[in-house]
Amino acid sequence: MSTINLLASLSFGSDTSYVRKQVEKGGKFFAEFVPQICAPEQLQAMNQKGAKRFVQAANFALTGDTKSFDAVTAYMISAIMLSKSETITFKDAHFACGLNSDDAKNIKGVSRARLGKFLGNAGTPGTITSKVSRSTGKGGFMTALGITSKGDKNSFSLTATAKNHPLIVAYALQLEKMTDGAFTLLQSEGKI
Repeated sequence: MSTINLLASLSFGSDTSYVRKQVEKGGKFFAEFVPQICAPEQLQAMNQKGAKRFVQAANFALTGDTKSFDAVTAYMISAIMLSKSETITFKDAHFACGLNSDDAKNIKGVSRARLGKFLGNAGTPGTITSKVSRSTGKGGFMTALGITSKGDKNSFSLTATAKNHPLIVAYALQLEKMTDGAFTLLQSEGKI
C-alpha cells in the first residue's frame, strides 16, 4: 500500500480528520511529493502527533501556506540546517526554541537570538517539549524519515543526509521566502 493510501486509511486517533484534511489540501503535488520522501514503513513508524506534524510540514514545504506553519517544526528544521554538531541534546533543542534552562546551551552554529527574532514564540514549555519529541523523538516524524536518529534518552543525532533531505531543504526554502507580511499574519493568528 502506498504512503498516500496509508494516510487515507490509517487511524491517527483524534488527529485522523486533521491528517486527511492535510492530504486533501495538498492535492496533486502533495500526492507526488510525499511518496518520494516517506516510504509506507516510515509513516507507520511515526506516532500519532508525528504523523500529524509530518503532513503539516509537507504542506508548508510545498506551498509556504501560513496555515500549515508550525513554529517548533520551523525551529527544528532551522537547527538541523544550521547546526555544526552531529548530536543535539533535547535540553539544547528546547533552549533553541526559547525554553530557558540553567544548564542548556546554544547548539553549535545556531543563534537562539536570531532564530527567536526570525521565528518568534515557539510556545509554552510543555508545548515546546512535546513538539520537539514528536519531531525528533522515538516516534517523531524526523526520526522515522531518517533525518534524525535517536541517541540516548537525552539526545538525538543528525544523520549524514539530514541537511540534504528533500523535506528539510524544501521547508527551509519556504522559510527563506517568507515575507514580513506572512510573519505579521502568523503573529496575529498567535502561531508565533
